Amino acid sequence: MRKILISTILAFGIANMSPLAAQPLPEETIDPAKIIPHFNADTIDPTLKTVTGNHMASITPKGEMIITAFAPNGLQFTLHFRQCDQQEPLQCRALQLLTSWSLDGQKVDLQNIVPPFQRSHLFVNSGILEDGRPYLTRIIIADQGLAQGNLAAEVRNFISAATDFSGQLSAATK
Repeated sequence: MRKILISTILAFGIANMSPLAAQPLPEETIDPAKIIPHFNADTIDPTLKTVTGNHMASITPKGEMIITAFAPNGLQFTLHFRQCDQQEPLQCRALQLLTSWSLDGQKVDLQNIVPPFQRSHLFVNSGILEDGRPYLTRIIIADQGLAQGNLAAEVRNFISAATDFSGQLSAATK
């Protein structure tokens, strides 16, 4: 899993903050109790529109679908479909949210930032890539389906944690 995570981050060179501002749709545009039976671009699209408002799907050279999303605060992250059914590749049971930051040559003591952040944010995984870039990821599971409202909360929680982490990184570069 770590190898997939690292290769995905390196392949896409995910940026830290994008200047693109997103305008999410009103929360009332989804039924928070509606169950999403599995993850794919079509099943998560309505919910993602209420959280980010700005996202696009693309296909990797390996044929994987990736969604790049932009939060209202400018945070850019990707969504990766995991645990997909071999016979039905559009029926995935897990969704990985992922972002990383380029430090642009600035010296940051990540060994003193990452561990305390990880202890205080138990539902995300933060770390340092082989190339020295910090990353943050969150896995969402839908073995028995997931309510749209819960998916929206999961994505908002990820954005909140990533924003906190970005703030800590920015403070450490000053």
